[in-house]
Amino acid sequence: NTCVHQLKSLASAASKKFDHITDDSNINTILHAGKTYLSDGHAENDVLLVSPYFRGMLYQVGSADSPNEEMLLQGSTFAPIKSMPKIIEEFQHLILFVLRTKPELLRQQLQQAKDVECFVLESFCHSMNEEE
Repeated sequence: NTCVHQLKSLASAASKKFDHITDDSNINTILHAGKTYLSDGHAENDVLLVSPYFRGMLYQVGSADSPNEEMLLQGSTFAPIKSMPKIIEEFQHLILFVLRTKPELLRQQLQQAKDVECFVLESFCHSMNEEE
């Protein structure tokens, strides 16, 4: 059945870890940047810049309970640090899923990741040549 095969293919694309043979290697830069953003506190700081009203709306998407005003003002509607490993894992699954199913959606970000990697390598080589 074509539908069953397609669903199995989508499930596989969503659940597999990075594959160095089939996945674009530039995705590692994006995955690392996302992990750093989520784990170093910047994501929490950015969430605090969102108004309590919109933060509450976002919170309601993932929660059965509605947040009260105190929760919104304290920013406690965002995931605490101890939950970040699960969020990071889901972020990585989502990015890899998009890469495998609709890579054109990440074309610009993959090019930017490649540009960053080339810049870092060129800078490293330049500094090594200066040391000699």
